[in-house]
Amino acid sequence: MLINLKAIIIGIVAAIPLLFVLLMGLGSLGGFLGILIAGLIAGYLAGGNAKNGLVHGALVGFLGGIIYTFVYTFASAFVFQSSVVIGLGFMVSILISIVFGFIAAIGGAIGVLINSNVGN
Repeated sequence: MLINLKAIIIGIVAAIPLLFVLLMGLGSLGGFLGILIAGLIAGYLAGGNAKNGLVHGALVGFLGGIIYTFVYTFASAFVFQSSVVIGLGFMVSILISIVFGFIAAIGGAIGVLINSNVGN
């Protein structure tokens, strides 16, 4: 199984705006949907079998989660001007990235199934 970097990069580029926009509009449900959709995009573009979709989705979720938490942490630290926010943000970023990885992996598997049924 080869990693399709194009699918992962497109998934991450889609994940960041989806997370910010949907989180602001729908709250936690929006964050769940945003990362699920990003994983779905990566899985669809990667193609192959369900395992391939799971791996690509998990990579998009994990890397997108790291980028999202870093941006959010630094924005919060800038607004609140506190080093405590940065310390807590880095500690929480690993946990959030793992959770995002699992959610996006599910989306990746769904994306592969859609790809195989559409006949791409």
